[in-house]
Amino acid sequence: MDKGLGKLIAELRNDSRQSLTALSHKLEVPISTLFSRMKRLDEESIILRYFSVLNLEKLGFIIQLQYLVKLKSEEGLLFLTGHPDVNTVSKLDDGYSIEAYFNSFRKYYQFKQELSRYIEFSTEILIIDEVKREDFLARESDFGK
Repeated sequence: MDKGLGKLIAELRNDSRQSLTALSHKLEVPISTLFSRMKRLDEESIILRYFSVLNLEKLGFIIQLQYLVKLKSEEGLLFLTGHPDVNTVSKLDDGYSIEAYFNSFRKYYQFKQELSRYIEFSTEILIIDEVKREDFLARESDFGK
């Protein structure tokens, strides 16, 4: 990957809402070059989505849990991927990792009861506070010099 593309990715990882003008000044490249590079990132599926990182606690989601589960069947995977409180489902070598958020203990308990129908094994981890999030490849130095 060329150095210019790495710098652009780092800037977008930090703030994907920056205008092309602001990026052009920071990276010291013409807007037309930036536009071409961003188009390349999209076309090559290097950038899959632009999204916001939310403070879910301020939105009322006071319970954040990580689950490690082994499912009994594909029906369990359909349950997880379709559940509104599940943010992320990742396939592991012997199961799945699930990240879920709840705005009440009642909803958490209901989810836990429903989930129990689909799992062979689970470990539940309560997340107290995020220490670092969405920081991978967010610095120019992450791309070498």
